[in-house]
Amino acid sequence: MSRYAGITVDAKRRWALPQMFRHELNKAEAADGTWAFYIGYEEDGCLYLLTPDQYDAYATELDRLFDDGDPDDRATRTQILGNFQRVHTDNANRLTIPEEHAEIAGLSGKIDLVSGDRRSEIWQSDALRRRREDGQQSALERLADRRAQTATTRSLTMGSAGEGS
Repeated sequence: MSRYAGITVDAKRRWALPQMFRHELNKAEAADGTWAFYIGYEEDGCLYLLTPDQYDAYATELDRLFDDGDPDDRATRTQILGNFQRVHTDNANRLTIPEEHAEIAGLSGKIDLVSGDRRSEIWQSDALRRRREDGQQSALERLADRRAQTATTRSLTMGSAGEGS
C-alpha cells in the first residue's frame, strides 16, 4: 500500500489525483485521459475508491457471500452496492467526492489516500492520523503473531514432508 498524505479538497469537494497514484493505475480508461472509479463505503470511517476492475471483484465477492435467492441476502447486497457511485475525473485529474460520501466520511480540508491492490481508501487526514496512533502498537503485535503462525505452519508442513524420506 502507498499513502498520499495531505491532499487538499476544495469547496466543491474536488481533489487532484496524485501523479504517482495515477502512475500506479497504469492506464486511463477513456481516450481523453480521464479516469473512472467507484466510490463507496462500508463501516470503517473511510471511503473506498475502486477502479472498475476492483469494483467488479468487490461485487463478485459480495455475490459469493450473499445468496441472490434469499430476500435478506439480496437486500443486504443491494444496500452495500447502493453505497457506491461511479465517478470520473475531469481533464485536470480532479475527482469530485459525492456530497453523501463526503458527509459520511467527514471529508473536508485535507485527506489522505491509501492505495492498495484490492482498493484504495480515502480518509480525513486527522481521522487516519488518530486511527494510526491508536492502532499502531496492536497492528505491529498482530503482524508479529501472524508471522509466528506462518512460521509454525511452514515448520509443521516442512517437517511432515521430510519425515520418512
